[in-house]
Amino acid sequence: MMEMAFSTASGCPAFGEFDVCGEPGHVAIFAGEDHLRACKAKLRAIGASKNINPKRMQEIAGRFHFEALTKIDVRDKGHLVELVASARMLREKPKLMVFDPLIKMHGAKENASEEMEVVTNNLAAVGKAVGCAVKFVHHNAKANEGSKNKRGGQKMRGSSGLHGAVDGGLYLDPPTGNRTTEWSVRIESEIKELRRRAEVIGDMVIALRARLESRTDMVPKPPDHPA
Repeated sequence: MMEMAFSTASGCPAFGEFDVCGEPGHVAIFAGEDHLRACKAKLRAIGASKNINPKRMQEIAGRFHFEALTKIDVRDKGHLVELVASARMLREKPKLMVFDPLIKMHGAKENASEEMEVVTNNLAAVGKAVGCAVKFVHHNAKANEGSKNKRGGQKMRGSSGLHGAVDGGLYLDPPTGNRTTEWSVRIESEIKELRRRAEVIGDMVIALRARLESRTDMVPKPPDHPA
């Protein structure tokens, strides 16, 4: 999520591969799981991984707006109006609004297609009213034998209408590797407009390896005791 938001604000290719359309713009992130300090730390970490100098990093960070996502229900017209108003009150109109996670945005039953249709329709209305793209984070259902042959979007928890409502998505498989020093995550991409034109981006795998070092300078020294 943060990688794509960073690309939108910086113009850097997403995952080092996918160019950003248009000029860099502002991003509004409504976070319901991570503390805002953690979100900002992730932002700095992404910048460091791309070797962005401090001056430019400060400029990019200035294009971000972070807000704690309290429990709201976008099916409620009053909540919907407040959400649009909060975006319009920002210093600059956002190019992208991110909601993480989706479940904090509604009180609907996720398996009820009619209820979730109202949620997705109203989120699309938010994007249209503000004039920006809308992205949300959602979790997969528990894996079973039947999920092996499903596309990434079909593995999402809740109504299948949720998959049908989005224009595109990146769908992550559970990480593999020893998960201590090595992680590998397969990401399936699906952009409906490209699918209609018989164009395929394809899947990708992100590998992360951590190097563990011994740091003697970080070992606390015992206090000095007077003789």
